[in-house]
Amino acid sequence: MADDWLLDKISIGLEKLFLLRLPGTPPSDAIEGTALAWRTAFGKRRIAWDEELDMERVVRAFDDLLLCREWPSPAVFFDHLESRPSPPALPPPRIDPAKREAISKEFRALSRKMRMDHAAERAADLAQKSQALAELQSRLVTDRDVQPGGSS
Repeated sequence: MADDWLLDKISIGLEKLFLLRLPGTPPSDAIEGTALAWRTAFGKRRIAWDEELDMERVVRAFDDLLLCREWPSPAVFFDHLESRPSPPALPPPRIDPAKREAISKEFRALSRKMRMDHAAERAADLAQKSQALAELQSRLVTDRDVQPGGSS
């Protein structure tokens, strides 16, 4: 069995719990069947159990269960099972210096173009606002020159 280590750790953990004689402890002739039932519960979790990644986590979770006041279920075990450690971060990608320079050059060119495009948009917006202001001023002058009830 590929997961012999797991069944071994389950058996050892359950034996420790068995020695505590907590309320709800299975009878001594059922400990082997209890271990197999727990192993089935582990299989239901759909975890690809890995000795290197999981053995210490399994041992620590069983050690936590030694503090229970009654015989725990597999669900209680899984509540105490820590998450796997995150894998180490990948190193930064290696980029050829020539390619890095080409990308930097392209980035600078795009930056300049965006600044020019933005400046052109601002200039067009300013021209439009100036024209609208000039039209308003012209209407104000015209409205002021027109006197009520007659001609100017």
